[in-house]
Amino acid sequence: MNPTTDIKSAELDAEIAIHGVIGRLRGSLIALFADVGAPADKPQEVSRRYGLNKNLTWKVARILRSTDPYEAVGLLPGPEGMELLLKGLQSHTTNAAAIDSVRTAYSAARTLLGRVVKDRGELEVFIDGMRSDSDLAQARRLAFRGNSGIYGVQVRVRIAAQFLFPNTEDGVQIDAIVAAGVLGIRRLRPNVMFPLFTTSTGGSGSHPDQPISGKFPLTDDSSDGSDPSSWLLDEFSTISADELQKTAGTQSAQLALATGPVGRAAERDLVFGSRFRRLAKFVASEPDERMELSTAISLPSECTLVDVFVHRSFCRHHDATADVYLTPSGPLPPAGPRRDSVRLPLDPRVVSISCTPSSVATTHMKEYPALVAFLASRTGYAPEEFRGFRVELEYPPVPSTLLVGFPLPQP
Repeated sequence: MNPTTDIKSAELDAEIAIHGVIGRLRGSLIALFADVGAPADKPQEVSRRYGLNKNLTWKVARILRSTDPYEAVGLLPGPEGMELLLKGLQSHTTNAAAIDSVRTAYSAARTLLGRVVKDRGELEVFIDGMRSDSDLAQARRLAFRGNSGIYGVQVRVRIAAQFLFPNTEDGVQIDAIVAAGVLGIRRLRPNVMFPLFTTSTGGSGSHPDQPISGKFPLTDDSSDGSDPSSWLLDEFSTISADELQKTAGTQSAQLALATGPVGRAAERDLVFGSRFRRLAKFVASEPDERMELSTAISLPSECTLVDVFVHRSFCRHHDATADVYLTPSGPLPPAGPRRDSVRLPLDPRVVSISCTPSSVATTHMKEYPALVAFLASRTGYAPEEFRGFRVELEYPPVPSTLLVGFPLPQP
C-alpha cells in the first residue's frame, strides 16, 4: 500500500490508515537516524550534536520509541520543525533517499490527518479516544465544563454506599441498604430544576402469606414512600424536604432540586436512604451469573464514589470489576452485544476496603464514616461481617452508568 492508497482509505477506515502512515514515518526516521549515527534514545545529545531544538529532538525520540501510533500522532512536529530536523541531519549523510523517505512519509501523514480532523483541538480529542492507554481523561474534563454550562447545574461528588446481606427469612435472598446522593450540588442558573431521586410508593407483600419485597424508605419502614421526607437522610443532608420539588406518579415519584439561588453559597448536600427486600438470589443461574450494581450518573460531576459492602456469608467480590457505559437513550441494556457497544474505554480501579472508619474515610465527605456506620447498623449485622470495595472515577461522562459486578456462587 502506498501513501496515496492510505489517504484514500481514510474515508473507509481511518484507524488502519493511520497505523500505516505513522508506521512508515517512524520506520523512515529510524533508518535516517541509523544512517547518520544519531543516538535515537538520547535526544539531548542529538540536540547538541546537530544544533537542533531540544523540544524537537525530545518529540522525535518519543515517536521513535512509541509503539502506539496515536501517541506518535500527538507528538508530530509541525512542518517547520520537521524541515529543521531534516536540514540538521542532511549535512551528515550522503543518502538523499533517506531524507526524501522521511519527507514523503511525513507529508502523507499530514495529508491523512487533515482528512480525519480539521484542527489541533479536534486532533487532541481524537487521540484521547483512540490511544491504547486512553481513559478519555481530557475529553471527560472538557465535557464536565461544557455540560455544567448546558445543564446549568454542577455536582462536586456523586456518592453511593451499598450493603448486601442475607434476608432474615430466606438466606439465599439478598437484602440491601443503600445511601445515594449528591454532594455540593449548585445551580449555575437560577431557574434550573433537575430530577435527583426516584422514590417508590411501596413494595409487594400486602397479603399476610406474601413475602415482603421491594424498595422502602430506610428510616421509616411503615411509610409507603409517598412523603419525600421519608427518603431523605436529614443527618447527612444540608437541604430540607421543602426545597425539593415532587412529581408524583402511579408507582413512583420524582424528587427534583427546586429553582433557587446560584453559586457556591447555595450548595447543598442530598443523601437519600433506601432499603431493598429480596433484591435478588445470591446464587448463579441463567442468565444471572453475576451480581451487578448500577450507579446512574445524570449530572455533571467532578467525581463519583461508589462503595459496596458484601456480607461475608456470600462474598466473592475479590473478582469484582467496574465498567462505565454511555446511556443516552435510557436505562442500561441487558448484558450482550448491545450493552458492549456502549461500553466506554475506561478502566475504573476497584480497591478493597473494610467497614471501619479509617478504611472508608474520604476527603469528599467528612461525615462519610458516620454514614457508613449508620447504614451498617441498619443491616442487623456487625460491621466486621462485611467486606467491601471502592470505585472512584473523576469527571464521569454524562449520562452514563457505572456498573460494579462480581460472580455469583454456583448452586
